[in-house]
Amino acid sequence: MSLADLNAKLRGQSYVEGGVAPTAADAKEFADIFGNNENVVAWVSRMASYYAVERKELAAQQPKKAEKADKKKDDKKADKKKDEKKADKKKDEKKEQPKKDAPKKEEKKDAPAPVAGELTEK
Repeated sequence: MSLADLNAKLRGQSYVEGGVAPTAADAKEFADIFGNNENVVAWVSRMASYYAVERKELAAQQPKKAEKADKKKDDKKADKKKDEKKADKKKDEKKEQPKKDAPKKEEKKDAPAPVAGELTEK
């Protein structure tokens, strides 16, 4: 059943099958509409507690506050992206820098290498 059909049906009755208490048909329609979205159900319940006139007033006021909040979020995202780009650039610069050669250890050339089977002095 579409939401519009359900709305029309509930215009004259409290429950889908018209009784004084909900039935399996009500539970099915509810699940079809909301599924397991418990947070949405809670939000709908809270929003439904306001009169239609109040919701219209909220709708007229909210964009201003929401726009400011969205702008702040967008600014934070932009700042974060800039910081990430700077960090990436620094990493790239470090990769491009030539590595300094570690000082080589001096090899001892005084004593000849031992030959297999010979004893060495200590």
